[in-house]
Amino acid sequence: MTFRCPSLLGAIIAKAAGSKEIISLTLGERLKHQHDLVFLLSLAAGLSTDDLATMSGEMSKKDRKRLRGATVPIFRDLTHRARSTASNIDDVIAVTSVLLE
Repeated sequence: MTFRCPSLLGAIIAKAAGSKEIISLTLGERLKHQHDLVFLLSLAAGLSTDDLATMSGEMSKKDRKRLRGATVPIFRDLTHRARSTASNIDDVIAVTSVLLE
């Protein structure tokens, strides 16, 4: 049996899309995707600048749009519950900025 596992970038984009594009989600389900997204971005904070630049280069316009659309509400709202997932939200914001370059 073979199990396929997405790359970190693939998982980030999937969670970003899931948190914005699945209209049938309840608020709780959407928040779960947002928590997962912030957690995955916090994992990316441990990568080198070169690795992040490589990930950014692999992103399509649609990927960037999805990531931007999913993270802006979390980053703008200082009380957003998904922010609690990251030990350092500033690292998550910095990683997102590099990915969106």
